[in-house]
Amino acid sequence: MKKHWLRRWAWSYTSAFLMVVTVLFFLFFQSLNESTRKEALKANDFLASHVITYIDNALRTVDYSVLSDVLTNEAVKDYLHQKGDAFTTIQAVEAIEQLKSDYPQVHSAYLVRFEDNTVLLNGKAVALANFSDKAYINKGSAFQGWSQAREFQAYADQTKKTVTTLVRETSDRSGMYVVNVSLEALHRTLGGMYDADITTVRILDQKQQPLKEMQKAHSRAASESPVFASYTSGYTGWTIETSLKEGKLVGFAFFLHSIWGILAVIISILGIGWMIYMGYRNYKPIRQIMGIIQASSQDTSQALSGNEFNVIQTTIEKMIAEEKKGLLAQQQHRSLQQKHVFRELLEGRAQRTEVDWQQAVQDVGIEHGEAFVVAVVEVDAYNKFTANNKSEDQSLKKFILKNALHYQAQEANSTVWVEWLEEKRLFVVLWGDEIEIRSIKKWISAYRLWVEEHVETTVSIGLGDVKTAWKDVVTSARSAITALEYKAVKGSNQLLVHNECHSPSSNDVYPMLRDVSRMVRDFGELNTAWEAAWKQWFEKMKQCGLMRSDIVQLFDYMLQYADQNITHWKGSSAWRKTYQALRLLSHRFETIEELEAEGRTILHELHDALKNDNNEQQQLNVVLCMKRYIETHYANPDISLAMLSDVFQMNSKYVSQRFKEGTGEKFLDFLTRLRMDEAKRLMLTTNETIQDISSKVGYVNYISFNRAFKKAMGKSPSDFRKQCSSQALSANPHTVL
Repeated sequence: MKKHWLRRWAWSYTSAFLMVVTVLFFLFFQSLNESTRKEALKANDFLASHVITYIDNALRTVDYSVLSDVLTNEAVKDYLHQKGDAFTTIQAVEAIEQLKSDYPQVHSAYLVRFEDNTVLLNGKAVALANFSDKAYINKGSAFQGWSQAREFQAYADQTKKTVTTLVRETSDRSGMYVVNVSLEALHRTLGGMYDADITTVRILDQKQQPLKEMQKAHSRAASESPVFASYTSGYTGWTIETSLKEGKLVGFAFFLHSIWGILAVIISILGIGWMIYMGYRNYKPIRQIMGIIQASSQDTSQALSGNEFNVIQTTIEKMIAEEKKGLLAQQQHRSLQQKHVFRELLEGRAQRTEVDWQQAVQDVGIEHGEAFVVAVVEVDAYNKFTANNKSEDQSLKKFILKNALHYQAQEANSTVWVEWLEEKRLFVVLWGDEIEIRSIKKWISAYRLWVEEHVETTVSIGLGDVKTAWKDVVTSARSAITALEYKAVKGSNQLLVHNECHSPSSNDVYPMLRDVSRMVRDFGELNTAWEAAWKQWFEKMKQCGLMRSDIVQLFDYMLQYADQNITHWKGSSAWRKTYQALRLLSHRFETIEELEAEGRTILHELHDALKNDNNEQQQLNVVLCMKRYIETHYANPDISLAMLSDVFQMNSKYVSQRFKEGTGEKFLDFLTRLRMDEAKRLMLTTNETIQDISSKVGYVNYISFNRAFKKAMGKSPSDFRKQCSSQALSANPHTVL
């Protein structure tokens, strides 16, 4: 996508950017210039202070030395007072020469003796009248300190020098000591303290006039430079001024320092004007876009609400969302079309010619091939798979199984079409110009091992027969499903190829049908031999290599035979429950080992229940026999637990326990109750004596009967008879006893 508008927008603000940068540059330069200026002022101030200090110190030391000679040097004093001889004069000359030697800036020095108006200069005595500096000497007493700059020429043949002169008279006014300091020498000394190409140092005398000799090295323009620092000496009265030489660069910098504010304002105004102009210019495309949005929007007020960029962004987002929605709907529709054609192709419901099938698969984006084969991937132990995984995890793992198969096929350069058509079965159509079963088996086996390692489950894969037309793909799918039928005997997590699996003959199945009757008979008789027959029956099915459907038919036959031939089970709820459990097992099992083990467990539970029921019935029959025996022989005085144990061939304690469990009464209580009931009947219906009645109900001793009756009825037998007779008489007064 070309970004002309973006470049146009960027270039439009480049000038404004440059203006801003220029202003920032001026600000930076001004800040730097101001900082430099302050540093220059500080440096010039320091230089002026240093120069004035140096000059003062230099001249003051000369002054102190002269004053010392005038006051303390005997040779000088003697010479000025005309004392001494020629040696004194020589010593005075040496003192002057020593002064000149100690202070190189001293140009000349001489002694003036007023007594004879003689001047001692350069070792020579000269009459004052003939001395070239006579006029200054005559005025010398009027000067205090150092003089202004003046020209000095000792002899006519010498060059004039600009000097400043110090005059010191003796206290008795006998003479004076005159010292001339060369301004040129003093300037040379100061020259090493600063760079004359950059800095200018001006020295003004007491009348603020420049010392001419000190100004020779500077141009007139330099003398007119602005003064940065100025110091006036309290000793000499001279003023020291320092400044910078104004070259082109320095002058330009100072010029910018003066006008930078004006330039910044002008540049800012130009920048603002340029941005406004470019803003209006660049807004034109946005205005056009807004016009299009307004024209195409159904809700005009909604289209123009908010700022332009928000409206444009919202409009673009809506367009993108609508486009994505359309693409998603198109993809979903195409996916549904593919799945529909895939299902029709594998289920064989649509009756189409080969040309129609080619067109149908081409319409859903599937390329044509010359050979086809179908594989069916079945998730092993699917009940556990659903129980151990949430719905989201199941979907995720199925997605992984599908995409992993795509990846393995792609790695093997195989073209596949994969869809989940059943909950636990993934159907795969492989096609190409030719099909090589060996290579397909190789990468499908690799896929099976990958699933076992990474997905925490296993799959069994059935591979159908190779076909050469789309209309025959359904046949390949059926053969792949048939191959999976052998999973029951070959085990799960296997690759089962249809043309490598063989169905058993009817001669192999018939013996297993005969085994059913013997196995059911043993089970019905609660004979433990049924379990061995059960294992042997399943072992034969496995050896014969039966398909799952054959195993289910044999199993259902066994259930029907058992239900029809063992009549004493028909009313048993345990058998009904077992029958339903075995029917469910025959529909959900995956391997014959699973069917054999779980079926045996279910039958074990039924066997134990029937055996317990049989034992309980036998025990109940024994108790009933005991009751009938007691009811028949209760009048026998010798009847006891020992007699019952002998009659029924059981331990007396076991007889007592079983009798109580079966009747809810102890043996003695049951026997006593029978005897008392019979005794009451005889007393109410006969006129026999109580002693005779006691004998008839099994009591040899009347006292024992009387005690037992009174314990059971709460009164003696005679009282019971009297009470019953009185009640009968009151109820029927005409009855004759």
